[in-house]
Amino acid sequence: VVCGIVIFKRRKCKPVAAGMWTILETLLLGILLLYASMVPLSFEPSMETCILMRWIRELGFIICYGAIILKLYRILMEFRTRKAHRWVVKDKDLLKFLCGMVAVMFAYLAAWTATNINFVEEGFSMVAV
Repeated sequence: VVCGIVIFKRRKCKPVAAGMWTILETLLLGILLLYASMVPLSFEPSMETCILMRWIRELGFIICYGAIILKLYRILMEFRTRKAHRWVVKDKDLLKFLCGMVAVMFAYLAAWTATNINFVEEGFSMVAV
């Protein structure tokens, strides 16, 4: 908490400002979702809690690690060129890529959920102990 306060007060300094705040905040959101995936475990096991836990965990994973990959991609693009001009990758462009990753994961999770609901309707159990 203290470190966060110090960084917030020095956010206008050049080294802190170059830290890609949008991507760092997105990374924090992904980490929070990854940790929040443990919350459904405190409830009685049911089909809904199993599906909810999977959705939260997978979306947190793709947001967290997608942000890390995109941050590395941006740094790679800055050092890629040998010519006089620089390639500039904006945060807006990176967020578009991240939204694409989340959309693919959302489609995967929707298909997974539909398949599991179909299995439950056929008599199989998702919550087998």
